[in-house]
Amino acid sequence: MRKNIISKNLQNILAEIPQEKNLVAVSKTFPFSDIEMAYGEGQRDFGENRVQELTAKAQEALERGMDIRWHFIGRLQSNKVKKLLQTPNLFAIHSISSLKQIELLKKLSSVPIGPISVFLQVNTSLEEEKAGFIHLEELKEAVGELDSVSHSFPLLGLMTMGGVRANDFEGEAHRCFRHLQKLREQIDRPLRLSMGMGRDYPIALSHGADYIRIGELVFGPRK
Repeated sequence: MRKNIISKNLQNILAEIPQEKNLVAVSKTFPFSDIEMAYGEGQRDFGENRVQELTAKAQEALERGMDIRWHFIGRLQSNKVKKLLQTPNLFAIHSISSLKQIELLKKLSSVPIGPISVFLQVNTSLEEEKAGFIHLEELKEAVGELDSVSHSFPLLGLMTMGGVRANDFEGEAHRCFRHLQKLREQIDRPLRLSMGMGRDYPIALSHGADYIRIGELVFGPRK
């Protein structure tokens, strides 16, 4: 029975995560019924990477009275940001990856009903297909720019992903996550770290991850 599978998967993952850490169950492409099953097991944080799918699921959850904290984890498209900011119970955006996007948030700062937390995405692996800040000075500039709209978009933390094309996957994960830790120290703010997915979340936890993003290990293989 699918409910039992999701329940067991959640229990196994949560047994490995300290209570003060946060599991974001990545529900992209999975049906709303799966979210309901995980919700019934006490899961409250869910992640989506497409605006249209997120807004539809968030509206359904709202109509059903479910107190879900939604996390947007996908790449931002300028023409969809306003719709994203209108998503019911959107808790955080994990993928602010440029000063241009921050300028857009400034222009739209009156759109959200309540504050939406943001993470600055850092490209620690330097892989070309990934977005994100690279240089410390630009990252510090982004932090300063967000201060002016902290009432609407409080800066919650930094986000990264480990390298996907590395020959030494685990070694590269350690390097990427350690680098994000160092950047936080250099920024010298009490920022949270969003890092770690299905293959590398134990490594991310060993480097101080506060939010881990896991999909298939919760819901099973995607079709």
